[in-house]
Amino acid sequence: MRLRIAPSPTGILHLGNLYSAITNVLFSYKYDSKLILRIEDTDTQRNKTNAIEDIYRDLDKIKINIDESSKNPGLYGPYKQSERIHVYKFYIKKLLKMGGCFFCKCSFKRVNILKKINLLLGDPPTYDGKCLNRNYLTGKIRLKVPRAGICVGDYKINWSNVDMQVLWINSKPTYHFANVIDDQLMKISHVLRGRDWLTSNPKHILINLFLGFNVPKYYHIPLICNKTESKLSKRLDNMGIDSFLSLGIISETILRYLISLVVGVDTPNISEASSNFNIKNLKQQNIHINGKKLLLINKICLYEVVQDVNNIIKNLIGKGCFDDVMALCVKKSLILHDIYKLLCFVFWDYKSIKMVFMSNIEYLLLDLLLIEYKKLIIWSKLNLQNIHKKLTNYLGLNLRTFCTILTPIIGSRHSISLYDVYLIIGQKVIITRVSLILEKLYHKTNQNI
Repeated sequence: MRLRIAPSPTGILHLGNLYSAITNVLFSYKYDSKLILRIEDTDTQRNKTNAIEDIYRDLDKIKINIDESSKNPGLYGPYKQSERIHVYKFYIKKLLKMGGCFFCKCSFKRVNILKKINLLLGDPPTYDGKCLNRNYLTGKIRLKVPRAGICVGDYKINWSNVDMQVLWINSKPTYHFANVIDDQLMKISHVLRGRDWLTSNPKHILINLFLGFNVPKYYHIPLICNKTESKLSKRLDNMGIDSFLSLGIISETILRYLISLVVGVDTPNISEASSNFNIKNLKQQNIHINGKKLLLINKICLYEVVQDVNNIIKNLIGKGCFDDVMALCVKKSLILHDIYKLLCFVFWDYKSIKMVFMSNIEYLLLDLLLIEYKKLIIWSKLNLQNIHKKLTNYLGLNLRTFCTILTPIIGSRHSISLYDVYLIIGQKVIITRVSLILEKLYHKTNQNI
């Protein structure tokens, strides 16, 4: 048996991605299957710089072992979709020749309006097939879906309610086409993915059937949601490993907590958890993060690793930065206690941060900073200085006030320099910290109304 983890390098691996990865790991461990890491990077406009390396690094941090990937290739590569365009071209031509898809010249604006009207009328939001029999030779390519009968599978639905999905546009495949082709050619036998893909399952089954492929066994696992049952938010819930590490949650805890979500009981490692794992026993309802349980597991894991303080610091800031950080601290220290004070940016605690002004200008500056930080492609001192200079001029702030507002981000005014901290802990952690401070400011302001 062969399974796959297929993240897109469009952002961080958040808890939802990692939960899906752990489920695949447990399945592959229990049934002695191969686990493949495939990078779905065809969406070049949304791909983030260094995101692929971050994916490898984050999986390594929580000790997820991959059998095949670009870094450890097997017989079925390449493992990046951007390197497989020639493969997709062959199969989209084959699908056209077999009559499984058609060219469409309808604008997305027309289709979106059509779908909104359908929803208002109580009908499924599907394309109306206007171009189905026009025999166009160019345009985007849509899946040809039967208008009668029922798709039989885990998700039974009338074919008339299934959308004629776009499979090819701008000389590239969409996710729905590329992942089906890759799963087949990489010999993927079992696909374990989030329940949000359940409605897409009929389309993927249909593509497989048109091309004469063996349909993989699909399992749709629960989603990790916030308390309102919506997907994880981009500001707070959608946090990656670095963000949790910056809040004092160690990597061993993240793995152990995710395992507990899958198997239902606290289990220290993958090997022991696999004996309790049964794909058919996974919860049907979505999963909510239990902060208290996360902290209790963290307490257990801390006891096991706290003997090596240097390793804890290295995990928080990165092993490559450790010597440089210590050098910066020693340079500003006279006694040992000074080093501890200067390391406050490592042991950052958002619960204890205190805002100085509690004013609208403070909230506005941090909100604007968050927007600019997220847009920044190259995280460098010069680019950060340019952003800060632009915003101080825009808001009419002096340098002293600006630095005071930013102090909570690095923990204390006793820390090493602002820009050293920014470069050491990185863009994702700074964004998380600003998000948490804004959330605290927002709730504090509302309490005072």
